Amino acid sequence: MCTTNAQSFSEWFKQKKTQKKYLLAQIAALETYLKAVEKGYDIANSGLSAISMLKDGDFLQHAAYFRSLEMVSAKVKNYSKVLAIAEMEDRSEVVREVLSDSNDQNVYLNTRELASLRKILENTADAAIHDLEELELLVIDGKLKMTDDERIRRIDGLYLEVKRKLRGVLQLAKNVRSMIASRAKRRKDLSGLKQLYGK
Repeated sequence: MCTTNAQSFSEWFKQKKTQKKYLLAQIAALETYLKAVEKGYDIANSGLSAISMLKDGDFLQHAAYFRSLEMVSAKVKNYSKVLAIAEMEDRSEVVREVLSDSNDQNVYLNTRELASLRKILENTADAAIHDLEELELLVIDGKLKMTDDERIRRIDGLYLEVKRKLRGVLQLAKNVRSMIASRAKRRKDLSGLKQLYGK
């Protein structure tokens, strides 16, 4: 006959009680873990929301800055060299028109000299148009994205360029007038000599 060791009813009930105790401990541990996970999720969610808000705010700030670069301030629009550039271009245009419309040129300049003069006047007129277009880009809203300092530096450069070109046009006019006056005087002297000697 063999003997077996079986659990008695009291042992079996004690085992169930121990199992319940372990299960209740596991449930309590899982509830604590669940609360920690929920808290972590809330922290992560609020952190991501904060990051998103900061990112959106930063983006809006950058967008506002870049929009402001398109707007021209009163400081730039009222900058004295803006008006000075326009006045120099007007003066240059008047000088070019006088040179183009002078009848003396047709009398005292040869064909090659007239062609050269017309080409120079055409080139300076084209350059003036380009300079005025650039000035317009610098002082009208929405044309360029630049800071006030960048606009003023570019206007300063344009001012020097236009001033140099005006000096060139004035020098050209002086040279042409001088050449015409010299040739007119020579012609008059020759005419006087012909009258004097009866030719």
